[in-house]
Amino acid sequence: MLDTNLFRIIYLTNAIFVQVVFTQKIAVAITGILIGWSILLMTKIFIMSGRFGDISYNKTIAVFIFCMLLTTAIRLFDFRVLNKIGWNILMVYHTIMCFLLFYGSHIESDFKKIKEEMFVLLKIFVYLPTFLSVLGVFIAIFSNQINMKNQAIGIKSHRLVGVYSNSNVLGFFCVLSIISSLILIRERKKMLKTHKTPTAWFLIVCIFFNSISLFLSDSNGALLFLIIYFISMFFCGIIRNNKTKKSKLKLIFLLLLCVTLVFVSLAVRGTIQNAFNITVKLLHFRNFSTTSAIEIGRGNYEITSGRNILLQQGFKLFKKFPVLGVGAKNLTEYAKIYLTDKLDCEDLHNGYLTILVSWGGMGFTVFAFFTCLMIICLCRTLFNRRDKNDYKIYSNIFSLVVAYAVYSLVEVTLLSSVSFRCAFFWTILGYAMCYVNEMDECSNGVVEKRNGMTIQWKRAVKLKSANVKRSQKAAKYLKS
Repeated sequence: MLDTNLFRIIYLTNAIFVQVVFTQKIAVAITGILIGWSILLMTKIFIMSGRFGDISYNKTIAVFIFCMLLTTAIRLFDFRVLNKIGWNILMVYHTIMCFLLFYGSHIESDFKKIKEEMFVLLKIFVYLPTFLSVLGVFIAIFSNQINMKNQAIGIKSHRLVGVYSNSNVLGFFCVLSIISSLILIRERKKMLKTHKTPTAWFLIVCIFFNSISLFLSDSNGALLFLIIYFISMFFCGIIRNNKTKKSKLKLIFLLLLCVTLVFVSLAVRGTIQNAFNITVKLLHFRNFSTTSAIEIGRGNYEITSGRNILLQQGFKLFKKFPVLGVGAKNLTEYAKIYLTDKLDCEDLHNGYLTILVSWGGMGFTVFAFFTCLMIICLCRTLFNRRDKNDYKIYSNIFSLVVAYAVYSLVEVTLLSSVSFRCAFFWTILGYAMCYVNEMDECSNGVVEKRNGMTIQWKRAVKLKSANVKRSQKAAKYLKS
């Protein structure tokens, strides 16, 4: 019951099923049970054992949680949003859970267990989304669209949604599966010693099927996520091999790679969508008069998909509540009151803007400060620990965090949502901090926590070198 590794594995696996149409209700019920489990874990670890002070940057996190609680408490007295009280409390609790149980994984002493947990999750992220992606493509080919529980699966609005709630979720899980497969391929030789791993050919097949589903989903945000990941990995490679004078040329090549990846991915997406439409027609599963209903591809459309309007609406709400914000789940209610046009969605499709509007300038400033601390910490390790054995896997996690941070500009993926994506982000951030601490320990011998920040001491290294010198002198003395 007090196994946090098992909790994270079960919670994230169940959160995938929450996004699947025909398992949604059961998975939501299980989520309620898991939240009860999380209360037990947090009570034991952080209240009874007092481990909150061990979390990196705990004071900044505590101030941000205080800002959330203050905003939520003030909004409780606004009768216009009384119907959202329960949701607001749940959002605050889920955010605390993300900070403590997911990001807080780096305070756990057994690093081997963390690595095992991570590789188990990577395999789940390969197997499960790949199966669901293939299932969604088959439904799209054979049945066009199936209505289940007032939701369409297959094809919706000329985009592949598969068995998920919407096409953007499908695109995200396809990208997650592709990246997980690439990490397993890179780390396969190390993992074979301690873990059963899928074959490289199987992982390549998974990448192929998920790539097709990604392009058919027509998700710009998910495509951006994957492109930024590749660019960040290339950048990490430049840093690790930065022993020549060709670094400037490599950076120029990196910029060219950015532009090339964007245009190539868009061209490939259009080609695959056209090939899918032609294939369906040739298979004669439909009369030619009705094949237009199954075609994928939105043609000429506004590339931001209305996000520019949401951006303007978000800033209008922020001007009304600039200090403390409107709260996590009050966006639609206050939009009805203060905006001439209602919000088309329940969120602003921008993780950072959502934090700004939900928790105001005060909460956003604290979160921005925490973000700066994380950037400094992760980048310092990236630049200073290039010679460590775990640098490859760390560069993968680092690139995943960077890509996700950019992806959060177009989706609500950081906070204010009880969803897989929020829990996933704080999990990988926790893993990144685990590797930061581990590589610092390997370099400095001792890592001491003070005020939530990692202070590295080189005393242990000096003692070790002194012991080595003594042993060498002793060996010479014995020989003489």
